[in-house]
Amino acid sequence: MHWNNRVVEFDDGQGDKYYEICEVYYDKNDKPIGYCDACFLSETKDGLKEIYERMREAFDLPVINENDLEVKYGPQISADHKEV
Repeated sequence: MHWNNRVVEFDDGQGDKYYEICEVYYDKNDKPIGYCDACFLSETKDGLKEIYERMREAFDLPVINENDLEVKYGPQISADHKEV
């Protein structure tokens, strides 16, 4: 399983849309299957800069609608982004 940051479109339940940068997880066929909140935590300034770059790259990819994802919250991921 792998992940990247993507812009995800949500509906607030009242017909209004909003967008969030999320960590989106993919199956072995590269199909997006789930998401969780993006992590903005790093032990170093350089690590935080890498997170920023991944988030910036999310704007270059198509927006994913939350209804296109099977899992509403991704697997539990450790701080070093490994599945636990």
